Amino acid sequence: GIDPDIHHPITLTPEEQARYGADVCFIGGLSGRFHSARRQMIEFAVEQGIDIKVWGGYREHFVGSPILKVWQGQIWGEDQVKALCAAKIGLNFHVDHQQGELNRGLNLRAFELASCGVFQLLQRVPSVGEFFEEDKEIVCFDTQEDMLNKTRFYLTHEADRQRIAHAARERVLRDHTWTHRVQHMSEHLVRVLKERHDQSRA
Repeated sequence: GIDPDIHHPITLTPEEQARYGADVCFIGGLSGRFHSARRQMIEFAVEQGIDIKVWGGYREHFVGSPILKVWQGQIWGEDQVKALCAAKIGLNFHVDHQQGELNRGLNLRAFELASCGVFQLLQRVPSVGEFFEEDKEIVCFDTQEDMLNKTRFYLTHEADRQRIAHAARERVLRDHTWTHRVQHMSEHLVRVLKERHDQSRA
């Protein structure tokens, strides 16, 4: 879930656009221990000439990696929102995992990107359909070649990119704020307590 008062579209100044802007943005960890798959994909994107800025992690993580050329340092708070809003495409990866480990839920980044009105390319996981309608509210990729092809396609199809980003923002505001999550948990708790109460009286 997200707080729409924090993650929302921002109109950037020319100076901010120059500072944060790129065709593609990624914000997140890239250590070799938990993020080797996403690291390889981002290295591939850099080597293929994609205009990308990477935020997060530490400089020593990228010594000897092409990522060092596009790494921008740490970023937090409102600056993070500005970096997301300055990009045409936000890349979203999950941590390294075994089959079946990510069959439920999405990472927080999926909702942050959507709430900021940023078109999102998401590394496919089985649960994506529980939260977004694929190819209408979010676009998924399976391999690094798939990621590259879809990145290039949507960079040159602005109307499609904006339509999907707009639909994702509408969906997240309708279904995926923290208010919705708390309401869902409260309703679930009430059901559980009622079931236990009914069982105790049976």
